[in-house]
Amino acid sequence: MAATSTRDKVCRLAPTDPEGAARLARSIDEPWFRSQALAWAARFAADDRIEPLVEEALYASYTESDPYRTVATGAWPLRALVERGRTATAQRTLEDLLALAPEVEPPASRAEALFLILQAIFALGRGARSKVLDVLLTTCRPEDSWRVARIFQDIAWMISATDKEAAESIVAVMPDGRWKRQAQRRIEGGESPEPRQFFWSAA
Repeated sequence: MAATSTRDKVCRLAPTDPEGAARLARSIDEPWFRSQALAWAARFAADDRIEPLVEEALYASYTESDPYRTVATGAWPLRALVERGRTATAQRTLEDLLALAPEVEPPASRAEALFLILQAIFALGRGARSKVLDVLLTTCRPEDSWRVARIFQDIAWMISATDKEAAESIVAVMPDGRWKRQAQRRIEGGESPEPRQFFWSAA
C-alpha cells in the first residue's frame, strides 16, 4: 500500500482505535508520512500513550535527511501535544524544532516550515508564537522571494485578530508591492483565517 494511502487509513482509524492506528503507522516506510500518521495516533491515544507516540512520531521526523522535512513534519506531533494539553512537552519540542529551522534551505522552504510550526502552536498563546516569529524575522527576508513575501502576508493576516501589533511588525519589514498591500488590506478588513486543522475528527 502506498505511503499516502496508509497514512490516510491511519487518519480514519485513529479516533476509534489509536493503538491499531499506531501499529499501521509503523508499517509506513517514508518518514514524512509515518510521522504524520503516528501523530494522529497520539492525538487520540489514551493519556499514558500520548507522549510515547509523539516521541515515535518525532523520531520519524528526525530520520529525515532534509531539515525542511524534519521541521515541517514535526508540526503534526507538536500539534498533537498542544491539543492534548501537554504544554510543557510542546514547549520543549517547539524549542528543538526552532533550533533546527535556520538550517532549512532555501529560505522559502524555511518560511513554509515555520508557518506550519506557527499554526501548530497557535493555541499556546502569544509567547509561543513570538518564538516562532523571532526565528522567521531573523532568518527570512521577504524581499528575497515572492514565496517568502506571500508567507509573511499569510502570517500577518492570520495573527492580526489576536495580536495586531505583531502583525503590523511583520508588514513593516515587507518591501512595497503586491504582498504588502494585500496584507494591509486584509488586516484593515478585520477578519483573519483560522490556523490549519491538523486533525479533523474529534475523539
